[in-house]
Amino acid sequence: TNLSNSNFIGIPSPRLSELKKNKFNSRLNNRINKSKKILFISNLLHRFPHISTCGQSRIDFINEINNEQIELIKNCKENNIMVYHKPYHKRYTDMLKNHYFKLQEIGSSKYKIYDVKQKGLSKNLLEDFPLFVWDQVGTGTLDCFIINKPTMVLWQNIYSRPSKFAR
Repeated sequence: TNLSNSNFIGIPSPRLSELKKNKFNSRLNNRINKSKKILFISNLLHRFPHISTCGQSRIDFINEINNEQIELIKNCKENNIMVYHKPYHKRYTDMLKNHYFKLQEIGSSKYKIYDVKQKGLSKNLLEDFPLFVWDQVGTGTLDCFIINKPTMVLWQNIYSRPSKFAR
């Protein structure tokens, strides 16, 4: 009863509540064809095998995961697409220095580690990149779906698979 004079604004996602869907989409449409670049966001990776009920990357599949990333960078370079790579955390670039060095070698001027201090999405990331590529479905992917952000999932079913129900 105390809220009867309030105006409510529908928001696309609680985690991205500062964005209004129509305002975001109009900015997106103005930028989408201006650059051929993507933001590749790779998943959490534990240093040691662990028990998890989530679809987190597993260190025992590191070769398959790294090969998938190498193929992505090769294909993007061949198609003149700039890849900005946002690892889940900086410790992965430290832990897997040789892999990230190899990605830089392969991608050359078409590959760059996106140096950002926070994990997840931000207003600036959403505005700066016309396309997001994830290595699996997660909460950030779902946020992008909700606000109609062009999104792809490079999901090779290496360490997680959709249930029969989800298929």
